[in-house]
Amino acid sequence: MTATATPGTTTSTDRSSSVPGTSVTKVFDAEAMQKSVREILTEEYLVEDLRSVTCPSGKRVEVDSTFECTAQIGGESKAVPITVTSEKGDYQVGMPA
Repeated sequence: MTATATPGTTTSTDRSSSVPGTSVTKVFDAEAMQKSVREILTEEYLVEDLRSVTCPSGKRVEVDSTFECTAQIGGESKAVPITVTSEKGDYQVGMPA
């Protein structure tokens, strides 16, 4: 089971490119994602005793890329799989494992 969310994204300038000028890279807003993941876990997956959600910062918006947020549930740390589904920043939130 997965739920889909669209949090805020931010844009950063990547100056490490070998091409002259700058390129623009979209990255997820970690705070917005944490809030969105928390809502999905509690409202759609009905997770109880959710203490916190932490998502990594600087994750690029790249379709089919995956990473994990971490949820503190009942005193245990659980991995929450995230799969990016669109260039707009839509993503799926999997069940905590």
